[in-house]
Amino acid sequence: MKKTLGKLRKIQWQLTFTYMAATLIMLFLVELLVLVSNNRNSYSNPFFITNTARSLNEAGRGLRNALDNPVDEEAIDAWIVNNKSFLQSNPRMEKPDGPQPEQNNFMDSPQKEMPAQRTNLFESKPVPFSREKSRLVIASPQGLILGSDTPDEFPRYAQLTDYLQSDENDVVQTILSGAQTSVVYANTNSQYASLAFPLVEAGEMKAIVFMRIAAPTVKEELLAALEGFLPDLPIFLVTSVVVGFVFGSLLAGSFTTRIKKLIQFTSRWGKGDFSRIENVREGDEISELSIALNQMVGQLEELIESKKMLAVLEERNRFARDLHDSVKQEIFSISMNLSAIKSLIKSNPEKAAEQLQVTADLAKHARNELSTLIYTLMPAQLENQDLELALKEYVKVWEKNSAISVVYRTRGKKRAIPAEVEQSIFRITQEALSNIARHSKATATSLTLDYLPENIQLQVSDNGTGFDPESVKKGLGLRSIAERAAENHGELEVDSGPGGTTLTLKFPYRGQPDGGQNEK
Repeated sequence: MKKTLGKLRKIQWQLTFTYMAATLIMLFLVELLVLVSNNRNSYSNPFFITNTARSLNEAGRGLRNALDNPVDEEAIDAWIVNNKSFLQSNPRMEKPDGPQPEQNNFMDSPQKEMPAQRTNLFESKPVPFSREKSRLVIASPQGLILGSDTPDEFPRYAQLTDYLQSDENDVVQTILSGAQTSVVYANTNSQYASLAFPLVEAGEMKAIVFMRIAAPTVKEELLAALEGFLPDLPIFLVTSVVVGFVFGSLLAGSFTTRIKKLIQFTSRWGKGDFSRIENVREGDEISELSIALNQMVGQLEELIESKKMLAVLEERNRFARDLHDSVKQEIFSISMNLSAIKSLIKSNPEKAAEQLQVTADLAKHARNELSTLIYTLMPAQLENQDLELALKEYVKVWEKNSAISVVYRTRGKKRAIPAEVEQSIFRITQEALSNIARHSKATATSLTLDYLPENIQLQVSDNGTGFDPESVKKGLGLRSIAERAAENHGELEVDSGPGGTTLTLKFPYRGQPDGGQNEK
């Protein structure tokens, strides 16, 4: 489950589902707007008006007894309430299957031919109209109001035409005059549509049904559109989800492919391959990022080359300093001794022989120093050799050349460390042992490589005369060690006294992003 959720967090799936949701919402809104637009004037559509009249006509058979003298007012009011509620529910009027009952008691044959609305998934939609403002009235053949849904607006036994608009009057007058025996309607007013038809039994007009269908409010339009949308909802959901998922996958796939390409090239750069990003498009943000990364890697490559050249210069300066401090001084002493031997060889052969032995020792010592320096210039290749083995070989050569015994050991479980940390440890070891050989007058030293839980520790100790750390803090040897440690976020501790000196360095297994050092 966690693995699946982890995959869904990827940008590709986030974009896909976002596009799918956006498609779903967009199509829903479009469908809703289309339905609202199509239904805006549906209340005045002749098809809707004639179907409404047909429904009321079919229900009018229940008024047969209520219209006989004396008129049953309660039955008429109940019929109005029931049929107004029926119309307010806005059902999908469907002509029932099978044989139809005879309807020879109310509307004549032309009315029987009025079309019936079909309940089809794509054809039958609710028609919005104002339920509160619409009116339903029953009047006598003389035009007297027998009942209405709003008695205050249409008082009982008042003349119906006195409470109607001019176009509505024309509709009712047409029915009262007997000029039309089926439904008559007017739908030219933008606020309502009106209809009237006679209730006929045995060729005699029993009553007149009048209805004013008022235009819907915005809320009623939206509710009718939503109700009409429900039958199409399953097809809509399936279509929207499929379309959104397909196009979202294509869009996200193209996007994530380009991001993966950037990841691939940045991984190469981390391994030292500074090849540029190829086939960069133009125009979008990823392209701008690719161009910026290409420029950055070019600058990075130049910086690394500059750093390599600087490192070479630093090594040359250190080598020059070592030559000056050791080999040059010893060769100068050899030259002075040879001059002295030349003057003593006749006058004092024994003294000359003694000086000759000293000069031979100086030459041997200078040769060892020079061998050590040459080995320093050609260190073990750490890329192809383990750090521990490289240190062991170097310590062995240094011990032979310096005539100072060395104890070398490693502790802890071996762990992988960055190549630049390995290089720093190796160079610091060279610098520390070189300082011991030249300045400490030590007879023994120890080198310990310790794999601690949080960092790797290098400790170099000797039994020499020691020094004052403050007085030599700015010396080239100790400063070089401190700088190398700082380059890889290492910590340097110096403990020196008459009994000897101990250098302790700690490097994290992984570099710290904010840089800096802690030199104690």
